[in-house]
Amino acid sequence: MLRVLILIIIGVLTEFVFHHLLKSAFVKSKIKKQILFINYGLIFYTSALIIIITFHPPHQWNHAYRILSALGMIVWFCKFLSVLFYILIKPFQLMLRFFFKKFTQYTTDIQNKVDVLPKTEKFSRGEFIEKTALAGGALMLGGFGFGMVKGAYHYKIHKVKIPFSELPESFHQFKILQISDLHIGSFISDKPLWKVSEIIHSLNPDIILFTGDIINNYAKELEGFEDVLKSFRSPMGVYSILGNHDYGDYVRWLDLKEKEKNFMEMIEFQKSIGWKLLRNENEILSKGRQSIALIGVENWSKRLHFPKYGNLSKAYAGTEHIPFKILMSHDPSHWDAEVLLKYADIQLTLSGHTHGFQFGIEIPGFKWSPVKYVYPHWAGLYKNGAQYLYVNRGLGFIGYPGRLGIWPEITLIELQKSSA
Repeated sequence: MLRVLILIIIGVLTEFVFHHLLKSAFVKSKIKKQILFINYGLIFYTSALIIIITFHPPHQWNHAYRILSALGMIVWFCKFLSVLFYILIKPFQLMLRFFFKKFTQYTTDIQNKVDVLPKTEKFSRGEFIEKTALAGGALMLGGFGFGMVKGAYHYKIHKVKIPFSELPESFHQFKILQISDLHIGSFISDKPLWKVSEIIHSLNPDIILFTGDIINNYAKELEGFEDVLKSFRSPMGVYSILGNHDYGDYVRWLDLKEKEKNFMEMIEFQKSIGWKLLRNENEILSKGRQSIALIGVENWSKRLHFPKYGNLSKAYAGTEHIPFKILMSHDPSHWDAEVLLKYADIQLTLSGHTHGFQFGIEIPGFKWSPVKYVYPHWAGLYKNGAQYLYVNRGLGFIGYPGRLGIWPEITLIELQKSSA
């Protein structure tokens, strides 16, 4: 219902802007009016599409339906940004006028500057705002198009070295390769993942850890990807956990037996390709006479609308005597909700889930994405006391079939023995 309410609000705002633009000098020509009507119609097309998907989701999402829906969402989002800019710039203009009138003696001259150009020139103030709003929307549309064609497969390697005083000497420089959120059903072919396989082999990790969401909803999505996923190899093997999408909870199943069959097929697939799935259990990893514990929980989230299948106390049992522990937990909200509060001897937690929203800005010294307002720990390395959390940005994509600014990630974490 929240999505429908948001769409109603956007519809009302769009209606206001649409009628205002019809009266402006910018759209006096017949061609410009036709373009405006087409753009306006796209808002209602995408809004209707979202409402239909909300109340009558398809039983099977084929690629054509997924791309059509994603394109609709992109158009809707870009139009929303244009409308938002147009509405917000108006009060800003009024504020500027008030400021200049109150504190400047050259009111008339400065007012002309605020109007951008004198009224005798080609652009009026209103036309400038309208064109800026439309240009901003077009720029975003082009950016999202790039994200679909190139960004989705623009794999980035993040290398991180983390020091631990409790780490056994034999695990000094131990290399963990973390991948997460494959969402295999969003891939049209296995070709991009062969590129990932080559990268993994070049990094020569000691172990590969996959932190959940191998599928979108259906086990059948995995068909045809057996060989490429089998090629993900390391000396200590590949370990995995379940993410919120792996349970099939976002599908309206005809009966629960069908859902259970789908779930078990996904489990069996991971076994068939040699991945060891940890379901609220642990594995002791040894090098010589020294050991560390690898703990894997099923999905557990602090947020109410995500499932809580994880049982950390069960997964933790039997590792009390192991001095160094790594936890695999799909949702990063688990870290501050339970791990930091009850398990001070879990030194490193590995998560995914957020995808970095598949959209944002990330440059040296600065990173931002809308997802930060939902998940305070959304990408990269975080520290609290002697405990660390690493949130992988995800390897695949879902919803929007691409990435813009937040690229798909392959993480190489090197554990280091520190003296203190």
